[in-house]
This record gives sequence, C-alpha cells and structure tokens, in this order.
Amino acid sequence: MGFYEELQGENVWLVVADDERMFHGVAEREGIRCVHPVPTYLDLKDHPERSAEAAERSHRRFLSRDGYA
Repeated sequence: MGFYEELQGENVWLVVADDERMFHGVAEREGIRCVHPVPTYLDLKDHPERSAEAAERSHRRFLSRDGYA
C-alpha cells in the first residue's frame, strides 16, 4: 500500500470497528476492505494534524457531485 514510517505527523490510522454499521457500504479495493467514504470523512474531520485536509480531499473526491463526474 506504500506506507512508510514517519517520526511525527503520522497520517495513517488502522482501526478495528466495534460497530457493525461501519461495514455498511464496504467495498474491496486491491484486496483491502474499505469503509464507505461518509464514515471516513466524519472520522477525519475531527482529528488533529492534516486530517482536516484529508477530510476535505476525501469529500471532494468521493462525496461531491463533481467527484462522480
């Protein structure tokens, strides 16, 4: 997946969901199960570091009408 270690400002969080609703709309991409963009956006928008930037990019790419064009 192209991950690498950083000394600070890490931007990858691997989370085990404890709520079955998180699996609604799950898709598989390159053999990896991924949650729907909506819970991803909601989780990102309130985290520190560059997560607000990632939330906005995710919103533009996957949730805006332009992202589907």
